[in-house]
Amino acid sequence: MAGSPTPSSLSSLRAAADAAAAADDGATEQALRNQLGAALSAAGRPAAARAQHTTEVHICRRLLLAASTPAEAARWRAAAGAGLLRLGAAAAAAGRTAEAVAAHTACAALAATPRASARAAASLGASLVHRAGTLRAADVDDGAADAAAAAARRQCDRALALADALDDEEMLQAAHITAGVAAVEAGDTPAALTAFSEGLALALSRGDAPGVVLATENAAAAHAEAGHPAAAAAAYREMVDAASSAGLAHEESVGLAGLARAAAARGRHAEAARGWRAGAGADGRGGCRR
Repeated sequence: MAGSPTPSSLSSLRAAADAAAAADDGATEQALRNQLGAALSAAGRPAAARAQHTTEVHICRRLLLAASTPAEAARWRAAAGAGLLRLGAAAAAAGRTAEAVAAHTACAALAATPRASARAAASLGASLVHRAGTLRAADVDDGAADAAAAAARRQCDRALALADALDDEEMLQAAHITAGVAAVEAGDTPAALTAFSEGLALALSRGDAPGVVLATENAAAAHAEAGHPAAAAAAYREMVDAASSAGLAHEESVGLAGLARAAAARGRHAEAARGWRAGAGADGRGGCRR
């Protein structure tokens, strides 16, 4: 579905999915619930998307149990795994981090190919990072947060090994960046910066401008969190230049705000004020969002 879905397109998809359910046409309903969940995510409604993907996964599991041939079973096993990936992503976006971890854990258990295993490990690593952050922010169980961060790093290592074996640079790039975020959550800044550097190198070689922006943003944040404002400023400047060149106005604004914070941390308050004003101006120009 191109662009942001309209209310009428969402209503049409919902009506078609409900009609398929009434007709007991599981295969058609599954495909429509998948489309509806993706459209709701694109519309910024992750909780509603989560509900659709939950139904989608239930349908896949029912059809898997009813499969009468190995080929049919393989089809619905793969569909269930893909649905669990989407369910985990929607749950994480809705703030349900424990549910995201559960969905991605189930996805990993269903993975039957190296590529599916790599995707599942990367997604589980990301959801465990989110879970660790949520637990740490709640400030109630640092032990559980540390365990989630450690588990995230293990999953990222698995995703990296699988992506490397598949020689999939796009997957490898994403896994390096997720591994860096997991290392930050675990308090290992040197490992995080190494991972972000690896991800950045791949993004540059692939000509992936949003990937360059993401890698430099994460490196800058890691430097800032470690108390290295000069290094953070250099990374934010690289992020701003990459975002500006690619026409990513929102990301450029985020980078300029980071530069302003780095300037303030170094006592350069006039420079920080100019940065905040420039950031507001950049975001006001519009542009793409990741």
